[in-house]
Amino acid sequence: MSESISPVSVPSAASAVARPLFAVIIGINKYKAGPRHGVPSLRGAVRDAQSVKQYLEEYLDVPSHQIALLIDQDATRSAIITAIASLANNPLIAPGNPILIYYAGHGTQITAPEKWECGSPDRKIQAIVPYDCTPSGYDVAPIPDRSINGLLYAVSEKKGNNITVVLDCCHSASGTRGARNIDETVLTTKPTPRSIRLPDHTYRDDFDQEIWGITPESVRGSSTIAKFANHGLGSHILLAASLPAELAYEASVNSPDGKEVTRGRFSVALLNLLHAEPPSRLRYCDILHRLEHIANQNPQCEGLYKDRTLFNLEVPPVTLSKAFPIRYESATGMGPGQHIIEAGSIHNVSHESEFTVYYESDQQRLNPIGMLSVKAVKPFSSVGHPVGGKCPVNPFEPPISMPVAIHTKYEAQENLRVWIEPTDGFRTIFDGLKREYPELLQSISLASDQSLSDIELRFTEKQEVSMKISAVQQLLPNKNSFDWTVDNVKQDPEFLANILFQASIFYSELRRPENNPRITASVDVEFYELEQDIEAFISSGRPDEPLENYRPLTPILNKKNLWKDGVVNINVRNTAPGDNIPYGLKLTNNSSLDLFVNVFFFENNSLKISPCIQSGSSGPYKYDIQLKRKQEIINERHEKVLAPGTLAIGYGAAGYNPISFQIVNTARKTEVDFIKIYLTTDPVDLSHLEQPSPFNFSGSTRAMRPWMASPYVSWSHIIIPVIEHPED
Repeated sequence: MSESISPVSVPSAASAVARPLFAVIIGINKYKAGPRHGVPSLRGAVRDAQSVKQYLEEYLDVPSHQIALLIDQDATRSAIITAIASLANNPLIAPGNPILIYYAGHGTQITAPEKWECGSPDRKIQAIVPYDCTPSGYDVAPIPDRSINGLLYAVSEKKGNNITVVLDCCHSASGTRGARNIDETVLTTKPTPRSIRLPDHTYRDDFDQEIWGITPESVRGSSTIAKFANHGLGSHILLAASLPAELAYEASVNSPDGKEVTRGRFSVALLNLLHAEPPSRLRYCDILHRLEHIANQNPQCEGLYKDRTLFNLEVPPVTLSKAFPIRYESATGMGPGQHIIEAGSIHNVSHESEFTVYYESDQQRLNPIGMLSVKAVKPFSSVGHPVGGKCPVNPFEPPISMPVAIHTKYEAQENLRVWIEPTDGFRTIFDGLKREYPELLQSISLASDQSLSDIELRFTEKQEVSMKISAVQQLLPNKNSFDWTVDNVKQDPEFLANILFQASIFYSELRRPENNPRITASVDVEFYELEQDIEAFISSGRPDEPLENYRPLTPILNKKNLWKDGVVNINVRNTAPGDNIPYGLKLTNNSSLDLFVNVFFFENNSLKISPCIQSGSSGPYKYDIQLKRKQEIINERHEKVLAPGTLAIGYGAAGYNPISFQIVNTARKTEVDFIKIYLTTDPVDLSHLEQPSPFNFSGSTRAMRPWMASPYVSWSHIIIPVIEHPED
């Protein structure tokens, strides 16, 4: 097997980076401690770092003075921290300018200090190893993910979150490794891992408090607190060479002049892709799907803004019709070939579903190449049969572009019930909308009784459209009623059809039954108000510094779990959005299944659906497990015990923002919203669920053979109603 570096010359690639780029590039081959003390030398890290620098200078026209290069003895712990921290005060960097931080060298995995919330039952955290790191860690410690996140937060607060971090080292995922115009072929020599082992006591909980003491160790939310917008996974995009508990390798390669050199596998693959595609044509979420295969490694892409194009703040617009990848599986001796659609029951696919197929390059969806009707539904995928006998994907011809499928026909069901008084003139308009927009409104019907409706429509005395929207009562204790009214709705047919369509999606997602209730029964939910970790703040050594930023958050332990009897009740301050109370969630997995987590916030007063956590898709690679299964560990008494996996949202090491709430309509006393937690056995892309408020836009908006056990796949969900009371 071979890998080659074959950059393709693409004109004006530099113009794809809309703003000047700044970089900190680190490469360490030789370490101060050396092999005698358990820190073996590497051979390719420096060459990788130099190749990244060369790519920036020659391909993206980045001036050399905008690149800080730290090689071997220059890459000390203090130098690395200083180089990253200094980006925040660099007067040449304007807010929004792209920043690249690249590291090639050893990575390590150590036990987290006792007070740290890290989620994994074995309490392991990841760290990069600076040049002067001592094996004991007491003199010069490695730099753990929490400290890196603290540095990135400080930079993002002043320069924005257009930050890309690339780590080509072992244990690099959650650790928040270039090429010239040559061909290099990987030899069959044994690859070398970029990893060292350090003692468990290497890192104490009081290290680096001057860094993470100024940042919350948290990130993400429904209504994310303004001061937390750039924390954790919100401050940067991370491209990592491997899973947290996995090794990343460098290997020998031959250059055309016959010289044998060593390169990091991940760096070679990434730079190959970057040479082939200019940044303007590549989104972060596409990288793992487009990256050439790397044996025995599972690269990761993490961050809240993976839909952005590289080194850019640009995000493709949210659309109402999600395009799902499809592929053709060739016929075997036991049956014909079949079309596999990467959408299953969790995507609301049923046996009555139909998909229209387009080439991905047909952005306007004007030229369909075929249709597929669903004949088999699995949790995360389905099998489609060509309608009319026309095969939309010909396995014997190279496609013009990647084929994608748009869900155009759903199961015949009532997702939304609308009430219109029989004598109200809006009935005529509603009938006209149903005829003009049959695909959008196919699951919407007139309610037989006003009490059974989700939405009421009527004309006011001024002949203006008024819309009354009700919360999903079956999810609320005692079937409480929460209604709100939108007056003066624009009388545009397409606008009205889009409102009803998005309302049907909103109600459908909240009402849909789960696939496997046993998963939900095995996951405990805790919902806490959070407070600043004052102890960490005081011990940071800067108690007199102005409170420009929040300190690390931690649950208020003397307050009980707010998730009780299937609902959360909270008091909401009538303050500016940035000053609201922060809240966090904790999920505890008592099952024997590793679980992936997607969390969405359903805003009842606007029909908006926002992502809080997305597991996403890792292409052909394994995805980092967010909520690990219960597993056997050795406790401090050296006893074997079963420990559940946990995931903290809003605090801890996972990097998700705290959430907050604000009563929008001050004339009302109480409001309700919903947090829906999707639990899946595989990583699933649920980005199609995201939708803006329909009231904030105008116009178009989205065989016999030996039996083999298959991996168990399933999904479930938890819905948390949040009733918001005004604070006295």
